[in-house]
Amino acid sequence: MVLNFITVALVLFIAYMWSIRGFYSSFLQMVAVIVAGAIAFAFWEPISLWLLNVAPEKGMLKSVGGNAWMLGLLIPFIVSLVIVRVIFDKTLRANVALTTLANYIGGGICGLVTGTLTVGILVIALGNLWYTDSTMGMGYRPVWYTSDRATGGGSLVYDDKLWIPADKLTAKFYGHLSRAAFFSPEPLDKWHPEIEIEGPAARITYANGNARNTVRPEDVSLQGVYVVGSDRNTPARDLLSYEGGTKVQKYTDLSGNPVSTGQLFGIKFKLEAGAKDSTAQHMIGPGQVRLVVQPVDASGKPTGEPGQEIFPVALISQGDSSQANSYGRWRFEAEGVHISSVGGGASSTMAAEFLVPPGVQPIAVYVKGVRLKLDQNTLSTATKFANAGMRDAQVSAGTILKSTKAEDLDKSMAFTIDGASIGGRGSSSMVTMSSRLGREAFQSSAKRGLELDDKKEIVSGKGTWTPQEVSKGRDISSKLKVDRFAVPPGTLLLQIDVSPTTKASLLGDVGSVADEKDPFYLIDTQGTLYQAVGYIYKDRERYDIRYFPGRPLRGQVDLDVPGLTNVRDDQKLKLIFLISRNVELEAFAIGDKVVFEVVPPRLMKTR
Repeated sequence: MVLNFITVALVLFIAYMWSIRGFYSSFLQMVAVIVAGAIAFAFWEPISLWLLNVAPEKGMLKSVGGNAWMLGLLIPFIVSLVIVRVIFDKTLRANVALTTLANYIGGGICGLVTGTLTVGILVIALGNLWYTDSTMGMGYRPVWYTSDRATGGGSLVYDDKLWIPADKLTAKFYGHLSRAAFFSPEPLDKWHPEIEIEGPAARITYANGNARNTVRPEDVSLQGVYVVGSDRNTPARDLLSYEGGTKVQKYTDLSGNPVSTGQLFGIKFKLEAGAKDSTAQHMIGPGQVRLVVQPVDASGKPTGEPGQEIFPVALISQGDSSQANSYGRWRFEAEGVHISSVGGGASSTMAAEFLVPPGVQPIAVYVKGVRLKLDQNTLSTATKFANAGMRDAQVSAGTILKSTKAEDLDKSMAFTIDGASIGGRGSSSMVTMSSRLGREAFQSSAKRGLELDDKKEIVSGKGTWTPQEVSKGRDISSKLKVDRFAVPPGTLLLQIDVSPTTKASLLGDVGSVADEKDPFYLIDTQGTLYQAVGYIYKDRERYDIRYFPGRPLRGQVDLDVPGLTNVRDDQKLKLIFLISRNVELEAFAIGDKVVFEVVPPRLMKTR
């Protein structure tokens, strides 16, 4: 590794040059470097952001934008070092008389500190330089994809180390200094706990690091937060499952250790046109979005210890440019995975997901160097999904990256229902909280196309029976009876009666004018949209069930039932929804039109 030889040579050369000048001069230079480094790190972020804002889009100075984080550290360091050294030379002219041996030893020790800090700042700055690994990488990658494919997949982990780890020692030194002698209420290692890997991580892009590694502050904005998992002790296996729980993504933290429990935090952000790459797309690599967390105690208060960096496990973005609500969840589970926007839209909204272990609290997310703070209000109002399946349903429905309050929709044809009327099994309410089919049941041997679990509950699938095959529950042995749906932990199953005879009928004011591809939504007070995941239909001739928690209905186009009509009195149709527990249900809508509002909103806590 070329950089190893350069680092060792520079540190030893600086140490030697100051050792021969004596302890006093070497000591002054060491103090000057320490002070200059502290000033440089203090002004690093504002100067870098200023350079990003003033950098031209084209011309000779175009590269200033891509190298802003390097220049923002080096410029104040060099300027401060010159100024501090001049002040010392003008005010501290007298020397200290020591023996030759003491001068060599003391000067060498101070020179070694000076060399380590100087080279450390240089390596950190160069890590933020916009270059390809093939031209200036010099073989040094402090963070890279894990080599252990069996446990980590595409996780980013610590990789190379310098023989003299000047970059890491410098980062730790100034992080500690910001909490000690150079105390700051916002210490360096709170917001930048691992400075030495930030630049190299941002250069893990397509085209071997040649893609854009910076954005301007005005070109990225925070759009919201969602959380997957009932609590911080949710098994990581459940959080990282996909394809209906049949597969689990491999993931390790930066140290290469598997994370056993935690929650998934989804951070939604929007990139404007100015953040596009040379490909006219927004490109995101696994190291270009990172979450900073700080340790907290059992009560949730910060412990005062340095923070940690977490890189994403997946990114959600638009999947088909021809469909506005088509989204995909792309897992960072293999080396070289980079996500791009689709189509020619000026802006792109995405969501990065991070596996956050217990004992820490997210405080900021960085998108290509720009910090978006996560305050307590943002975290407390985050949308909550009890499990990965609920999140997957939102991705399939195209609602994961947007929130819609009922007040923002067309309510000209809406009516209201009393929130207290939403009841359990046996309730005459139009909206029922119950996982049961109703009073009906069928034998497990006649499951048709349905998948059942070991409790004989309906997990997913679609089936059709005759009314004679579906009996009252008491007519079938409990060992053979199938009469309810399997409901994922942390969720509730709601059934909304949209039969021709009900006020919420699909033949009503809203349903009759809706497009066949207008989705059915339940909306909570946080603006989260829950799309119908199935239905129960029955008449004199047939009994149908469709239930796919991870594949919501696109609208009436997915209702494979006979045409509803007011002429018949035997048609019954109930839409099935899964909604997060402990949210407040506010409305039912079809497309952009509200069918009914729940007044007051009903807290979805128990049946």
